[in-house]
Amino acid sequence: MINYNLKLESYQAVITPDKSHILNIARKVTLLKAVGSNLEVVGSFSALGLPSCAAISSNFEMVAYKNRLGRIALHNTETGELIAKHSTIFGASYELFFLQENKKIISSNCGDEVYCLDITSGELSKARIGSGEYNYASIIPGLSEDEFLLHCTQMAEHSNAKPSSTIFKLMVNENRIDYKQICDLPYCNPSIPSKFQDRYIFVSLTDKKLYTFDLRSNTLIEYADFQQLYLYIKHLGYDGYTGISWIDVTKDDKYLILVFGFETLLIVDRLSMKCVKKIDHHCINTAFFFNDDKSLWVDACIYSFDALLTETATSYVVSSTQEYAELPKAKDISNPNLTDLGLERAANDWVECRIKNWATLDTDLFLLPKPCQHVYTCSYVTDEVVTYGFINFFFAYTSPEFANFTLTLAEMAVEGFSAMGLPALSEIMKKAISLYHNNRHILDVYNDGTRKGVSAASDERIFVELEDDFEEEFAPLDIAGYIRANIECFSDDQPE
Repeated sequence: MINYNLKLESYQAVITPDKSHILNIARKVTLLKAVGSNLEVVGSFSALGLPSCAAISSNFEMVAYKNRLGRIALHNTETGELIAKHSTIFGASYELFFLQENKKIISSNCGDEVYCLDITSGELSKARIGSGEYNYASIIPGLSEDEFLLHCTQMAEHSNAKPSSTIFKLMVNENRIDYKQICDLPYCNPSIPSKFQDRYIFVSLTDKKLYTFDLRSNTLIEYADFQQLYLYIKHLGYDGYTGISWIDVTKDDKYLILVFGFETLLIVDRLSMKCVKKIDHHCINTAFFFNDDKSLWVDACIYSFDALLTETATSYVVSSTQEYAELPKAKDISNPNLTDLGLERAANDWVECRIKNWATLDTDLFLLPKPCQHVYTCSYVTDEVVTYGFINFFFAYTSPEFANFTLTLAEMAVEGFSAMGLPALSEIMKKAISLYHNNRHILDVYNDGTRKGVSAASDERIFVELEDDFEEEFAPLDIAGYIRANIECFSDDQPE
């Protein structure tokens, strides 16, 4: 059973090797300290919007995180002070680590490149793995603070060949990143290796097995066979072992937790490979043990693991308040159990239900009260710009019937940001609209509806400074607070 719900959105979470601290990643990065089965909030950090990965220094004095545009921010954990900010140096990825006495940060770009940033000087080193044959480079820590491995996948060159995985050792010197191939693996999921003692557990995507990679001997060992569990997994509707999205193991090597399809968690007896408990939980991004394996984190919900094992029922469903899935009514928007993100989604869904024709968005939207307009347009603009940048935002709708869609939202957001008490964001949007109009002769050449066109337009770097400014001013934006202050506007009595 759930001990408690932290009521935090949770896109991802990272636990320190000693399992004393957890970094929860959502719209903000929240540092939590484990005190027995409880978690205490140490601080929240939001100098960058929509972070994708985070790390805490070995002395617990700094938190670093990277957003989806590749920018990195560092904070003092005790004061929350912003120490440094670096613009667009890394591509998107899901891991970030400190090294060399917390003077540098290492990451990858989910392709075949590894980056190392000197925190003080801002100097960047990078290395490409191989010559184009590898992808999905995923960094995993080794046995010491400065030892890292890289797990890459290699796709088959011929239709009758099988894809495979490779483990490299990374060596970071002053201004150089070197790598050395140390072990070949079957084709394994690159994003979910789980550390167990001095080994990593890998999920094979080519057979019904789990493997462990021993960090001391650099050897691969078969760990468990899915044959016993396979039919049960198929019965649940998943594509066997390939549907695993997360994995962890108790330190006594007795129980595995396997997450399938980001919504079903199985507790499995490791020796018999039989399921002893099934939990359906909305949107499981991360799940891991802490508190000496007595507590189980499942996306900011904390379970008592002992209670799970002794519960007589073998399966039950968690009704989560983390997200909001159904089309809302006004009474749902007033639900006090909704998180900030859940409230935003409920309010925006409510607005979308009242837009009859997206080609006349401005007409339908203008029929609603001003706060509804502000919430919808500011949410849309913020999510697009912080996640993908202004180029993607302005290129989002290219067909004639939606020609003015983006500009309509941008212009309405100018007023919305001011109403929410952020005039600086309003001015940035004005400048972005002006830049777009002044550079149409350049941008229209690339606006062909393809990702290649968006990438080529981004290379013109027309909006780079404004994107940095947007990131600077974005942190105080509190759309959920604005909704709560104007909750009466989201009423079912509004005109249809």
